[in-house]
Amino acid sequence: MERLNSERIKNQTAFIYLEYNVFFYPLGHHMSMSLKDVFELIQLCIQAKPQVTNRDMRSMLTQVFSRTLKAHTVFTGDVSEAAVTAIEEMQGVYQGHKVVREHHLKSKTSITKMIAEMRKTDNWNFEAFERRIVELSSINITTVSENYLLARSGATYETLGIKLIHWENLSADVKRLIRKSLLRADIANRAEWNID
Repeated sequence: MERLNSERIKNQTAFIYLEYNVFFYPLGHHMSMSLKDVFELIQLCIQAKPQVTNRDMRSMLTQVFSRTLKAHTVFTGDVSEAAVTAIEEMQGVYQGHKVVREHHLKSKTSITKMIAEMRKTDNWNFEAFERRIVELSSINITTVSENYLLARSGATYETLGIKLIHWENLSADVKRLIRKSLLRADIANRAEWNID
């Protein structure tokens, strides 16, 4: 396998290895990391320090450099019945910690598995990685408690009895609050979800 030329990455991010932990410090606000940069950084870290875990590397993408996912995050238009009720009870004033954007394809677990497979096969294919990130980045709106239950192993909307309502069946008030408070600029397809 071809080793990455680490100079470009070193110029954008300083990273320090301490025992089994990897810490990343962005150098300057003027530099922006792309999804490809983070992909290469994951590969470089795994090559340089094989003891880093796949979960650590997934966290680098989803936590440290989460802004690189913004261009890929899309809303499906589906909102759980319970989330609709919670939003209606807000009476036009958004109240945090009641409803959330839920990655219904279990993106964190799937990304961790994808990194594990690339590491195992030594097949670092950015195009395949990017395609999978796009697939995994769609979101629904659920309540916080539904999101918590959905995170459990084997849990699905069907097994939990969660019913989804699509955008066209929502009231204008619910749409307005979702659009204003949950579909911020970091949702790539925000313009598709207009209020009638």
